[in-house]
Amino acid sequence: MRSNYPAETRTQQVRRRDIIDAAVKIINTQGYASASIMAIATAAHASKGTVMYHFGSKEELISAVVRTAYGDGAAYMKPRIDAAASMAEKLRAYITSNLEYIASHAQQIAAVHQIMLNTPFVDYSGNAVDLLQQLFLRGQADGEFCQFDARVMAVSLRQIIDGSSFYILANPGLDTDTYAHSICLMFHRATTK
Repeated sequence: MRSNYPAETRTQQVRRRDIIDAAVKIINTQGYASASIMAIATAAHASKGTVMYHFGSKEELISAVVRTAYGDGAAYMKPRIDAAASMAEKLRAYITSNLEYIASHAQQIAAVHQIMLNTPFVDYSGNAVDLLQQLFLRGQADGEFCQFDARVMAVSLRQIIDGSSFYILANPGLDTDTYAHSICLMFHRATTK
């Protein structure tokens, strides 16, 4: 699997990203079913062999599209969460930065939606719920959050954010700040003493 080779050059990284971006474009404009390796290669101004060199299969490329979206989102969110002092502020930063990222990366998120709707048997969630659960448990251990089932709260918040991604994309004029504030308020009330 080429994507895990540690000695990947900058040129190879850029080429991989170009192919991923082309896959996003094809999925959004032609649909998931039409996102063949050849169509993606053409959109990336590459040969089918180049795409296969970097990804090995359509499944690996599609998985890379989703992993890239999640990785880019995490990279956007992490400094905002880390900068927050209290657990309540970290929770707020988690919610707002996640929704900001979704709103500002509509094409990438729309492609992920298409992939998930067409490959429902694949779990792309990774450890997002686990990490969020740890945030809730730490807030409880610090005495900042009240007692509740941290796993249930983490799953609930992830479901709200994931569901919100569909709503945000369907309503491009949405005031995302106000929307995020409402979700923050709901979880503040649910978690604080």
